[in-house]
Amino acid sequence: MTRSLTVLLALVALAMFPAALDEAKAMPHTPAARPPVAAPIPTTTSASPPATAPSGPTTIAVVGDSILMQSWQQVHGSLSSGGYVPEMVARPASGLAFTAFFDWDAELRRLDAAVRPDQLVVQLGTNDLGYPGFYESGAAVGFVMRTTSARRVVWVLPSADPGRPDRQPNMERIRVALQDQASDGPYADRLDVVDFGRSVAAVPGTMEADLVHVTPYGAQLLADLVRAGVDASP
Repeated sequence: MTRSLTVLLALVALAMFPAALDEAKAMPHTPAARPPVAAPIPTTTSASPPATAPSGPTTIAVVGDSILMQSWQQVHGSLSSGGYVPEMVARPASGLAFTAFFDWDAELRRLDAAVRPDQLVVQLGTNDLGYPGFYESGAAVGFVMRTTSARRVVWVLPSADPGRPDRQPNMERIRVALQDQASDGPYADRLDVVDFGRSVAAVPGTMEADLVHVTPYGAQLLADLVRAGVDASP
């Protein structure tokens, strides 16, 4: 099942945030504490019980690197406003291919056991620049799918880095590999992608000077894409 969702919500992002750019290095090294999630409001009972029990809030797990850390408030807010319960983990400079830096295998398994998410959003790949083969072989997607019970995974395609010739070829290989896996890989029935990379490339003011990290505009664009990808769940 393939749904490549490219949502260009630049006007909303530009209207909602000031023009000041936040430097990535100014971000805290640990995500801000999440506010407690309110318990679902009890439904009114009647003499005849409903045919099916009412479902509770839908939990969405979101994992990523420093780009998610920069966009923490926007992504959390966007999902919460849609009635979802976001459970987020962000680790700067981390990737899936080099697990000696941060053990995403252990973290994904811990997160899955703790919250049993309905969907998992993956914003990883930017720091795996040196390992495109890990994605082309299907190992990256298999790595994630084997560690989550989520019925659906939404992968945020990384930036294509059009202004960075030192990065662009390998990043494009990673992007294409993820698209191919979502199109006709062994986990295609559970995997969708949203094209953050193409979206930010098309909207001025969304990337910082390094063309890797995001401005507040880019953070809101990421949040809007994540929300759209989650909302598109069948």
